[in-house]
Parts: sequence; C-alpha cells; structure tokens
Amino acid sequence: MKKSILLLAVLVLMSCLLGACGKTTGSTGTSTGSNATTSGSQSEGEWTFPTEDITLRWSFWASSEEWPYWGPGIEEFEKMHPNVKFVIETTPWSEYWKKLSTQVASNSQPDITGMTTGTSREYLANGSLLDLTDYMERDSKDPNSGWKTDNYWPGVFWGYTYKGRIYGVPYDMGPMGICLNLDIFEEFGVDIPDEDWTFDDMIEIAKKLTVDRDGDGVIDVYGLSWTPTDSDFYDNFILSLGSDFVIGEEPNQTVEVSPITAECLQKIADGVREGWNYDKTQAQDLGLFVSGKIAMISANPEWFGKYAKLMEKPNLYAMQAPMSGNPKYDTGNKYIGGGGFSIGSNTKYPEVCWEFLKHYLSEEGVKRTTAIPFRGIPPHKTLMDEFVNSEFAPKNTQALLKFMNRENPDNVFFTCPNWNKDS
Repeated sequence: MKKSILLLAVLVLMSCLLGACGKTTGSTGTSTGSNATTSGSQSEGEWTFPTEDITLRWSFWASSEEWPYWGPGIEEFEKMHPNVKFVIETTPWSEYWKKLSTQVASNSQPDITGMTTGTSREYLANGSLLDLTDYMERDSKDPNSGWKTDNYWPGVFWGYTYKGRIYGVPYDMGPMGICLNLDIFEEFGVDIPDEDWTFDDMIEIAKKLTVDRDGDGVIDVYGLSWTPTDSDFYDNFILSLGSDFVIGEEPNQTVEVSPITAECLQKIADGVREGWNYDKTQAQDLGLFVSGKIAMISANPEWFGKYAKLMEKPNLYAMQAPMSGNPKYDTGNKYIGGGGFSIGSNTKYPEVCWEFLKHYLSEEGVKRTTAIPFRGIPPHKTLMDEFVNSEFAPKNTQALLKFMNRENPDNVFFTCPNWNKDS
C-alpha cells in the first residue's frame, strides 16, 4: 500500500516554503463512442469513403503564428476529399480547457479535439472521446492503411489510455530539460556541466552566473529560472528523485514524496529568496531568457524551440535535469508528457475522422508540425534526424532523447501510468 499525500498539499507546502522559510479503405472497425455512427458504404466488410458533403470541427489552441505548421495537413485532406470541409476553432490555451469542458457537458464537443496527457484524464473517463483501439488494431494489420504502430516510441499512448483502451494519437512528447544560454556561460568563464551533473552542481553554477554587472545593487543576470510550485518542477523531479505519481480512476491526484525530493524543493525555494533563482511567470521568463538575463531555465522541447525562434543568434545547449547525487533515490525515471488529438465520441463520421488523424499525424504530417519546427519530440522514432537537425535545435539535443527508447515502458512515466495497474 502506497503512502501518499495530496498533490494539493505539496503545492500548499511550496507556497509556505517560498513565503516563510489525417483516402484509404479497410475492414470496418467498431465505433465505441456513445453517439458515434458510421457513415460511408459497406460491401463485404469493406468501408469506402462517403460521398456526401461533410463538415468537421477541428479544435486546438494553435496561435496564428503556428498555423503554417498546423494548417497544411487540414488543407491537404480537404483537397484529397473535396466533399470534406473543416470548421477551424482555435482558442488560447488559457481558455481552451474550460471551453472544452462546457462543450462536453452539452454533448457538443468538436469532431477533432486537441488533447494532452496532462489534461486527458477527465475526458478519458467521462466518455466524451472516441475509442480508437479497434481502428488501430485493424489498420496495423493492413500495410496499405497508412498506420504503423511500430514506428512509435514505447509507451507513447499511455497518456491516452483508459482501462486498456486508447483514445488519442500523439503529435509530440515533451520530457523536461534545462536550457542553457551558452553566451552567458562563455561571458563569465563557466564550463558546461557534465551529463551526470547533480542538483548541487546546478545550484553552484546558478550562483556563479547570478551577476550584478554594474554594481548598482540590482541583479542583471540570474543563474536559474525554475519555479518550484509549477508542473515543470514535478515533471523533472518527482519521479527522478524517488517519488511517484499515484493517479487512479478516482478524482484525487496524489503524489508520494521522497525525503530527497522535499530537500530539493526546499533548495529551489531558498534560491528564490537568495536571488539566484528567478521565480516569475513563464511569459516573463521567456522575455528575460531570450534577452540574455537568465543563464539556465527549466523547459520542455517546445520551449527550447520557442527560445531559438525569438533569439537573433541562439547559442543554446540542452541538458537533462540533474540528479540528487544520492543513489538511493536517483531512479532515472522521467515524466514524459505531450500533446495529441482525439475524436469526439459524438461525431457522425468516426471513420472519416480516423482517416484524417492517420493523415494528419502521419510521419510526414508530424515532421511538419513537430520535428522541423522543434515543437517537441516527435512520437515517431523514425523522425529523429529531422528533429535533431532542426534549425531551431539546441546543441546537445540528444540529451532530451535519453529517456525515450526504454525497453521497459514502466521506466517511462506519463500522466496516468497507474490507471491500468493496481495501486
């Protein structure tokens, strides 16, 4: 029996620390969504693409700047199937999930819905997403279907799995890392840390790179930016330092905290008070980091790419988050979450939507949306060359891939790894 405390309690504790101390055909699959109906003709077990006019709603949080990556796959599918038209619904991330919950409550969720492993739990359990398992199993046996499950990293579907059934297809994965601005390291003569760096190594470097350039008493460069009360910290450390997420089918989300995790939490909180750890919002971090005022920052691969796009001459370096240095607690496990797309269980066109996802999230599609723009680590192992050689990739990009190809999927943790296990 696991001893656990509510995650909320951990967040409250940290507040205290800071304050006080994608045309193909194939056999017909089973549509398991409560309101899903199959549209298209059937003959001797084969499904053919319908000919009537079809309108599908596509919902996501993409900004206008990101449309060159996300739009072409939709436009291609419409050209492939002129009777299909998409209604595009884009909503800012900060408002997206409230809007989706409202839509689900009125059974008006979109046909194609942006999803993440970090937010999937509610929707996996409430029946609002279409079960894709039979489609995947059917098409994985057909070499002409355009679906190749073997091309994916181990375990990438865990975050979209509920009671052994899969409800989403990923477009990226995002293990957290530390992004180094090498210009600052070089300016102050600080060496790049070793790959097996420890938590104390990081703190020592952060202190060296916290500098008041002009002696006016105001810090001009911060050594580190890592907010201990946000998910970035837990993504990096809860699992890797001997702690564990305990997430079941009940609404409570809990976390078992090891002593070394608590110690590291305290050190990060101390860094805020001592001045070498800049604790502000991500938007503020973004501006300060790209302007050369932060030397190291906790970030997932998507943010590595964002930094590079905003810097005139980016000189960035990727590191895995450090270990504690205590072998008793350093598990090497990692939270590797990411984004994907699901199909609404209420769609009138489940097969059409599945054909779209296969096209949209194919290797070619994900190469465009994820690998080339360095939007995150592609879920396809076959796209690593494009990812590593992206014009926006930092030096030492391979460090971000360290935990992806585990032979034992239990060593790679997503938001809901325990949903299919006894806990």
